[in-house]
Amino acid sequence: MRYGHGNCIRRLSELDHVQRIFQFGIRGISSSQKEDVDAARKYGSVILSPRQMRKKGLREVLEQIPAGEKYYVTIDIDGIDPSIAPGTGTPTSGGLLYDEVNELLQGIAKRGEVIGFDLVEVAPPYDPTGMTGQVAARILLDLLSYVLKEKEKKGYGKEKEEMHSYRKLL
Repeated sequence: MRYGHGNCIRRLSELDHVQRIFQFGIRGISSSQKEDVDAARKYGSVILSPRQMRKKGLREVLEQIPAGEKYYVTIDIDGIDPSIAPGTGTPTSGGLLYDEVNELLQGIAKRGEVIGFDLVEVAPPYDPTGMTGQVAARILLDLLSYVLKEKEKKGYGKEKEEMHSYRKLL
């Protein structure tokens, strides 16, 4: 199948303006075929499992991402360990833990400019406790705070404040 929920990253790699793709927390190829994974690596995608990430350490993982670039971050909830996020269609043990995800996202926000993000694959019917939705919401709020904090450090929005102050004086 050319267009489906399991191959959106493959379709992204075909776009001219997408330079590199980094996939962290992958544990199984799920709905993708081996050819898809091979094609992604041939394209230059960096694909790391949680185990590979832990062996390398956060600093080495982040160093693979080009600094000072613009990033779109998409988070698939099934990359997180089902012990804390069971409400997904493909729960697989060995996923990333909450703090690991947050440290990675904070590092990405510091490394460049996050221009957008999303979180997908939360399936509330598979989680009667509601824990998956809570974890997803916290991760998104944390990422938003990291992004805004970096923008504030870099002075984004100061021009608007200065213009507003100037208008008050007139």
